[in-house]
Amino acid sequence: MKATWIFLFLCCASLYAHEPQLKCEKKWGEIDFQGKRVMRYRLRANHFPRGMRFRLFVKWFNGEEADIFTYKANQKGHLILEQMRRDPTYALCPLKNGERLFFVMKAEDGSPLSTQISIVPFPIALKTKSGLNLSLELQDPEGEVFQLHGEGFCSGEVFELTTLAEGKEHNYSVIASSQGVIDFPVKLSLSDRDGGDCSLIISRSNKERVMLPFKAGRAALSLAGAFALEIK
Repeated sequence: MKATWIFLFLCCASLYAHEPQLKCEKKWGEIDFQGKRVMRYRLRANHFPRGMRFRLFVKWFNGEEADIFTYKANQKGHLILEQMRRDPTYALCPLKNGERLFFVMKAEDGSPLSTQISIVPFPIALKTKSGLNLSLELQDPEGEVFQLHGEGFCSGEVFELTTLAEGKEHNYSVIASSQGVIDFPVKLSLSDRDGGDCSLIISRSNKERVMLPFKAGRAALSLAGAFALEIK
């Protein structure tokens, strides 16, 4: 009996040795569809409990979501689309610049098992020769709130951040983490909801001055293109 229990324990451990994992890969480049850019990605799924069914949900930054397809985990823990199509494009999602898209895979049997991944197919981003990597992510449906993420600063570096919108400047003092990373909310209060061209300026003590242009207000909400998804 003891040997049997040990055997069962080892079997269960091997089945759940890895957490379910989703990975989004830009494999197919982009195409033009009715004058819009369509970015083509592949969603890979690994380590899912074999035989279980999962439902894929797409969630936008504004809280909207849609469930699109049902998958079943095969013997290797990969998810297989139950209703296969010849066309490799399985989901087409319109997106804005700087908009994050979430993919959530939820078990259909009522269990809490789920996993997710997110990407920004059309980033508002800038990489400098000095090694800074900056990105600005859209956060609200009015186009007035963004999240600035930056890497490559000196440990604990203090610098000045300026936002320029509607001809008005707002200045902030920002401190990088010990890893040289920043995450800073950029909140604008536009008098004209149509918005338009804005700038984010970083001024460092080493005299480096970096400008990241972006659009705010309704101007930030126009579609940049679409995201096409294939799962394999």
